[in-house]
Amino acid sequence: MARATADISLEVIGGDIFRNLSRQLKEAGARDLQNAMRRTMRRAADPVVTDLRAAYMALPDVSPARRQGVQARAAVAGAVRLQVLSSANKASISFIVDRRRLPEDLRWAPAAWESRRGWRHPVYARADETREEWTWVHQEMPPPFYRIMRSHRANFQAACLEAMDEVARQLDGGRH
Repeated sequence: MARATADISLEVIGGDIFRNLSRQLKEAGARDLQNAMRRTMRRAADPVVTDLRAAYMALPDVSPARRQGVQARAAVAGAVRLQVLSSANKASISFIVDRRRLPEDLRWAPAAWESRRGWRHPVYARADETREEWTWVHQEMPPPFYRIMRSHRANFQAACLEAMDEVARQLDGGRH
């Protein structure tokens, strides 16, 4: 039911219930109930998105001192978003670090920051030197995505299941 892109994913129990309920809502033409369920799930996800953004902002900045424009952690924090899909064919809730929202030279960052192996990068790379002449270092960071998702998993899952139960009760009550 919840996942993220950029080679970062986390599945939460209840996805099959969400898909089945979305199909039933579509068949019943209960668009208002479907929208209410999505709104409730979005509200339940707000603390998760907020904490993910804060965790990325709290990481040490890896941008070179001479970098122009947005810094790496602010760019990645700004790329965190929530996607709720509920249709007859597909239903999912995704916490995404959307690489398309990042500057091209930072699209590597989300996957690298979540890697336990870390990554290599040049120290103050200079345009007048070749890549072989640059000084390279290995860097690691504490991966924030999974830590934050694990800390919110139980509460988020309970809120989503409660929202689905409420909508299912309303849907069932509307038939009788």
